[in-house]
This record gives sequence, structure tokens and C-alpha cells, in this order.
Amino acid sequence: NHEKQEELRRQLKILQDEEKSLLETNDKENESHKTNTKNYHSKRDNLLLTKSNFMRLKNASEGCNDIMGKIQAASNDLASCCIKTKKNTNQLRWKLTELPSRDTEMLWLC
Repeated sequence: NHEKQEELRRQLKILQDEEKSLLETNDKENESHKTNTKNYHSKRDNLLLTKSNFMRLKNASEGCNDIMGKIQAASNDLASCCIKTKKNTNQLRWKLTELPSRDTEMLWLC
């Protein structure tokens, strides 16, 4: 009877050790899962922030392209205006050279 009790105690001890080992393994796996979940959420948040920043930059870039187009159009208009002004100035000089010298002196006095 005593031997049976000893055998049962020994088997109980083995089972308790196995249970303890399983609990420790489970705790480690749970902790690992929590860490992985935190890492996942952190990476996901960073990706969402990166996406948001990218969209802001894309929108700003499109705005810059629009402004650059307007600047280019204004530059073309200004160049055209300068060419017309130069032509008008040349025509005016030509007409001034055709005026009698007395009229030209009067214009320069004005």
C-alpha cells in the first residue's frame, strides 16, 4: 500500500511539473502575442500616418503644379506685353524721326 502511495505521489509530481511547464509556456506565448499585437498596431499607426503625410504632400504638389501653370501663363502674357511695348516704342521713335525738328523739340520738352 505504501509503495502504491509513493508511486501515485511520484506520478502526481510529474503531472504537476508538466502543468507548471505548460502554464509557463502559455504565459510566454501570451506575452509574445501581446508584444506582437503592440508591434502590429504601432506599425499600422505609422503606416496610416505615412499615408496621411503622403496624401498631404500629393495635394500640395498638385497645388504647386496649378500655381506653376498660372505663373507660366502670366509669364507668357508679360513676355507678349513686353514685345508689344517694344514694337510700340520703336514705332513711336520712327514717327518722331519723321516729325520736323521743331515739333520734335516740343515733344521732348513735354
